[in-house]
Amino acid sequence: MIEPNNIWVYYRISTNMRQDFLRQMSAVEGYLKKHFPGKEFIVREEVASGMEEERRVELKKIIDSLQKDDLLVVASLDRIARNTFQLLKTLETISKKGACFIIVDNPELNTTSPHGKLVVSMLSSIAEFEYSLIRARCKQGLEAAKKRGVKFGRKPSFTADQIIHMSDMMKKQDTNVSSLARTFNTTARAIYRYCKSNGELTPLGEYIVTSKYKNYINRPLPPMPRRVRRKKTDVVEDVYRS
Repeated sequence: MIEPNNIWVYYRISTNMRQDFLRQMSAVEGYLKKHFPGKEFIVREEVASGMEEERRVELKKIIDSLQKDDLLVVASLDRIARNTFQLLKTLETISKKGACFIIVDNPELNTTSPHGKLVVSMLSSIAEFEYSLIRARCKQGLEAAKKRGVKFGRKPSFTADQIIHMSDMMKKQDTNVSSLARTFNTTARAIYRYCKSNGELTPLGEYIVTSKYKNYINRPLPPMPRRVRRKKTDVVEDVYRS
């Protein structure tokens, strides 16, 4: 067992459960009295969900304060991580600082011994292998979906016909972009995402139009959509005159 410079103790309880720190205190203090008798330690406590890493402010402060040959002690694994990736990320950060890590009820994960370091290394290899499998499966699923014609991403704010109408109107010198934006219940900035100031289609506008009209070349002006306002946030619907 190493002789640490500073011992840091981290206690955490969840926000959605009726818990207290007594169980963790009993386990950690009993361990420290047995292995580091008379050694002072610094305690940090917090109430935070284990699923939301960014909310564990005190844990981040401890890790930022760790120095070479310091020791971080927690009562159980679930107090510091909820999955293998989260655990290994934390252990990697601690190791880079030259500090060690002890889980009281999981001695095999302690990085203060060669055996513990071996176990952590094995877990890291398994996690990396699992992550590679997940990425491979996701890639296969995306390729299969594309072959079935599935389109990814957010649904366009305007239809192909609306974008064509915007383009034709923008080509006219007397067109006011603000007025055109009000016609479609949108903003001038949104129109410029699909059409340039000279009326040419942007790559996004061209993609949407050619997806519907593959041979689009100077297509005639579609009927002007009658403005229909449902809510302030709604986009103008295509209601064509018969």
